[in-house]
Amino acid sequence: MVPPTSEPRSGYPRRLLLRLYAIGILTMLAVGATMVATRVFRDRSRRPLATRTAFGVAGTVEYLARPPAARSVGAGPAGAHAGPDLEAYLARLRRDAEIWLSVYTPDGQRLVASNLEPPLPAPTVDELRRVEQGASVTRPATTVVVPFVHDGARLGIGVARPIPPPHRRELAVDVPIALAWIGLAAYLLSRTLGRPLARIAAAARAFGRGQMSVRTGVHRRDEIGEVARAFDEMSERIAKLLTAQCELLASVSHELRTPLSRIRVAIDLAEEGDATTARASLLDVTEDLTEIETLIKDIFSAARLEMAALGGQPEAVPLNRSDVSVSALAEKAVTRLRGQFPSRPFLLGVEPGCASGQIHVDGMLVRRALENVLENAQKYSPSDRPVQTTVRRSRGPDGAPDVYVIQVIDQGFGIRTEDLPRVFSPFFRADRSRTRATGGVGLGLALAKRVIEAHGGTIELASEVDRGTTVTFTLPASAPGPLATSD
Repeated sequence: MVPPTSEPRSGYPRRLLLRLYAIGILTMLAVGATMVATRVFRDRSRRPLATRTAFGVAGTVEYLARPPAARSVGAGPAGAHAGPDLEAYLARLRRDAEIWLSVYTPDGQRLVASNLEPPLPAPTVDELRRVEQGASVTRPATTVVVPFVHDGARLGIGVARPIPPPHRRELAVDVPIALAWIGLAAYLLSRTLGRPLARIAAAARAFGRGQMSVRTGVHRRDEIGEVARAFDEMSERIAKLLTAQCELLASVSHELRTPLSRIRVAIDLAEEGDATTARASLLDVTEDLTEIETLIKDIFSAARLEMAALGGQPEAVPLNRSDVSVSALAEKAVTRLRGQFPSRPFLLGVEPGCASGQIHVDGMLVRRALENVLENAQKYSPSDRPVQTTVRRSRGPDGAPDVYVIQVIDQGFGIRTEDLPRVFSPFFRADRSRTRATGGVGLGLALAKRVIEAHGGTIELASEVDRGTTVTFTLPASAPGPLATSD
């Protein structure tokens, strides 16, 4: 399996990470804010500790200030006398005010009553001294020590503490709220990730069933959008490639039909015994067979180079490299076209100093690529306009080795702007007419591109409608040495 030749344009998946991170942060903030709000509401629903403590102290003082005869006396804890009225009052205090209260004798030594078992710890000597001096005493966990005073007399000491809310009650409220927020976050994530991925998967299945026009329709700026765009671009390229292959079959069928028909006519004439007419048609048969042979050779070469390019290994194409004179190669290609089309002016200009220049290439393949470009210029130019070929040497970019630049310039019909991105695609023809003068299956430029790239060079095309086309080759220059001929 060949790895991708380029990194994704978006690099590290930052946008999707930020989107997921933002949803997580918002979920945490929402859960935290909800839990704080429920606690604040629950705390506000209770009276403040000072109010509850004052309420409990006032009721206890009221009971302790009663005359002994008015009290309902009973056996209290630790030998003190606490009536059922006080016990009932403390029970109501625990239930309604949510406060624990333990009542001790004025000296803090004995427990009178308590609504908590075991009772809150008795006041210490230091706490009693501070209470006598009029200072408030607060213990940890919001526990307070208060005196019970009536008409200037201390009737007892109280230790009070608010009842904390049960944890189970908090969980019963907070857990469903947290689950609700998490469910909302999961729903947002499903819309963020699930729906576009489902659309991409559905488009892939439909495309696999042969629906070449299907697209994802996902337009996003994050990595999922990048995947969707990559799928759509792939679908577009595959659809164009399949269309080009269908056009290839139609083009090849058309190109083979005419010469085969003429060959059939010549054979029929020979069978009928008309030797003179059959002999006269032999030249046409030879030309037709050469045309068929050239067509098959181009298709085979283009297929071999295309397979190597699709596999990401253009260097896998077997090349018979040798040092070839770049000016001699260009001259041979131009000379062949001059002989084939004598009415067309083919011009050749070689920059001074390039006559001895050489390139390390497969001479036959590179010359064939140049001839393909020259044939294209011949086909799509008026017959009275020249086709010019120039050869020059240029410095390589950023200290790279020097390169030779070969340009083919015509003054023909040009290529439309919308067709320029596809001119190097196999089987593409900017001119869809199929006359004998402009025949072909759209392999010339595609084959030239594959050949030049297999040699480590580049090929570029610039064109304007009704002004002409310029095709530029660049090939690395090789070190001086013995030259080989390009046959």
